[in-house]
Amino acid sequence: SPRLATRRFSGADLARTIRAAQRLHPDATAFNVALKDGAAAGQPVPHAHAHVVPRRPGDLPDNDLIYGLVDAWHPVDTAEGVTL
Repeated sequence: SPRLATRRFSGADLARTIRAAQRLHPDATAFNVALKDGAAAGQPVPHAHAHVVPRRPGDLPDNDLIYGLVDAWHPVDTAEGVTL
């Protein structure tokens, strides 16, 4: 799963998470990665997690909008229990 629930992320965890996102989105030309590990980092759920966002040219009118979108993200319940 692109989202690994763990107390702390290691470099290997982050690398696996990014690689999983790359496999799920082979048509992406770039990725934004945000690691939220601790309440002071703004994590919306009580475990360390990474946001790995597939990107394509022109997907947002301003590339910097992605940072606000990631910061505003909150988990939702889905049938699979994972939001991508």
